[in-house]
Amino acid sequence: MKEEDIEKFFTKNKLDRKTQIELEERLQTDPDFRHDFALLKKIEQGVKNQGKIQLKKHLQQLDAAHPYQYKPKNHKKYFINYLMGGLLAAAIIAFVVLWFSGEALLERNKAENTFVAYYETMPNYLQPITRNQNPEPNTIADAMNAYEQQDYKTTIKIAKQLLDKNPQSPDLRFYFALSLLADDAPQAAIKEFEKAQIQGTKFEHDAMWYAALASLKLDKKNDARTWLNQILDSSDNTYQAKAKALLKEIAK
Repeated sequence: MKEEDIEKFFTKNKLDRKTQIELEERLQTDPDFRHDFALLKKIEQGVKNQGKIQLKKHLQQLDAAHPYQYKPKNHKKYFINYLMGGLLAAAIIAFVVLWFSGEALLERNKAENTFVAYYETMPNYLQPITRNQNPEPNTIADAMNAYEQQDYKTTIKIAKQLLDKNPQSPDLRFYFALSLLADDAPQAAIKEFEKAQIQGTKFEHDAMWYAALASLKLDKKNDARTWLNQILDSSDNTYQAKAKALLKEIAK
């Protein structure tokens, strides 16, 4: 059910037949939904009971301060019902928004936990490090030395300078993307993985895998599925088993 359907039920007490059937089925099959729905019903009744008392008292004060010469027979009843409708709607809408926000947060936490379970730092396969081999600073060796030390900010800084000078460096760009991902910048990492793949990096399947993980970290499951399916469509790569397992995991 959609958020607006829940809101419509409590504020107007009316649903179309199809949505009513969906509601009844979910109440029967989903214990968490049934619990939250019952809580909403309690809030609805509580607002009605308490709100009438408070609004009636406030209305009496208004009548005393601003007497009318003409008063319809049931004007208090109508006014209370009118205000109660607004108060109840506001309370239900607020709760529904919080409820769906909570569900979204749980989904994001689930995606983050899955990311952590599958993420592993990729070793340096770009350039072996020989200590003190480069007298000049800010070389690929310096970038990869920082990468091996898990100093990803330094790797990002040096790699960006090198890529600005020579943009057609797909393998360096791949490690630049890995460093962005490790430095908690998944969106930027995905863009660099895509560029590295287009430029023809030898780490093509690695780029697909880590782009899928970056998408998952952003809770973009459809994007993650797209990357994982690309891996499955590619032959002779070591990520196919992992891709199948992760696809099953995010389908839960």
